[in-house]
Amino acid sequence: MTSKSDKTPTEILSEKIAAALLSRIVVKHR
Repeated sequence: MTSKSDKTPTEILSEKIAAALLSRIVVKHR
């Protein structure tokens, strides 16, 4: 496992996208 400071821009981007998708799914189900 890598430390938080070792994250690449791609990893950060994918995490942001995943978080956005998750929040959208949660809103749709409510």
